[in-house]
Amino acid sequence: SVKLPVSAEMALTLPFTKPSGYGLGKAGWITCSFGPNDVLPEDLLAGWIDQSFRAVAPKKLVAALEAGFADGGGSRNPRPTGVAL
Repeated sequence: SVKLPVSAEMALTLPFTKPSGYGLGKAGWITCSFGPNDVLPEDLLAGWIDQSFRAVAPKKLVAALEAGFADGGGSRNPRPTGVAL
């Protein structure tokens, strides 16, 4: 599940998404479900994870992340090596 304040409406048009339960969907939370043989849209999911993190992380942490981008120390869609989505 991810919080998508910018793209929740678009995300809900995709067949693998639905509003999160317990009323969280009204606040922009989206749940994605995939089967064992489904091909994952990795770039899309990475962007959503980034958007969700920025929506829920403390503002100081998001500012520090942005500062890392400004000095060349960060990547827009960082993905640790060896981690599969």
